[in-house]
Amino acid sequence: MGCNTSEKGLIRNNRILFVDDEENVTSIMNMMLEGLGYEVTSHADGAKAYEDFTQRPDGYSLVICDQVMPGMSGMDLLEKVRGVSPETPVILCTGYTSDELQEQVKKKSVSAVLTKPFAMQKLARVISTVLDNAYETQAYGCAS
Repeated sequence: MGCNTSEKGLIRNNRILFVDDEENVTSIMNMMLEGLGYEVTSHADGAKAYEDFTQRPDGYSLVICDQVMPGMSGMDLLEKVRGVSPETPVILCTGYTSDELQEQVKKKSVSAVLTKPFAMQKLARVISTVLDNAYETQAYGCAS
C-alpha cells in the first residue's frame, strides 16, 4: 500500500527560496520566477537564507542559490539545507564551471546546475525537471 503524499510532505507548494548576493540578479530572478508562477523568498546572504529555511523547512519546494557568495558558498548552503531537509532539491547557479566544481556537484548530489547567463525557458525546464524528479523519488520511496 502506498502512502498519502501530504503525509510525506511531497512537493508541498510552489514556494522557492532564492539566494544570490547580487541585487540585480535577485531582482531579475524574482521577476522570472514569479512570471513562471512561483512564490519567491529571496536573500542576499546564505546565512540569512539558512536561518529562514530552518524556521520553515516544509515551506519551500526548492532552493536555488548562487555558488559564489561571501560568507557561505552555495555548496555550503546546500549541505546545511540537506542537513535539515534531505529531500529538498537544490539548484546551484554559477558563472563558471571547473572540474573541482563538477566533482563537488556529484558528491553532494546537487539537483541541477544552471550556468549563467540562462534564458527563462531553460530556468523553467530545469525547475520542472528537478521538481518532477524530487516528487517521483519521494513518491516511490514511500511505497510500502
